[in-house]
Amino acid sequence: MLWGGLVVLGLLGFEALPHALLRPLENRYPVPPPEAVGRHVGVIVLGGATEHPGIYLAHGQVPLGQAAERMSVPVGLMRQHAQWQLVFFWR
Repeated sequence: MLWGGLVVLGLLGFEALPHALLRPLENRYPVPPPEAVGRHVGVIVLGGATEHPGIYLAHGQVPLGQAAERMSVPVGLMRQHAQWQLVFFWR
């Protein structure tokens, strides 16, 4: 029972390690202020917001996951800055 409990705790704690490693990477670059955003010519959106597309492809939908703001916020910025280029990159 002790080994079973340790395995369960290990599996539950496995998700915390990747999040702890990614947090400093995500916080390295702050959100730019609005006056700095106008100087840019476009946005490159890296993946990570889409789920497994199995059933969604059959219906022509995009499956957004927990990081859906990665896909939706740049679209809102595109409405404010119509001259921008928007590139979505995922594997």
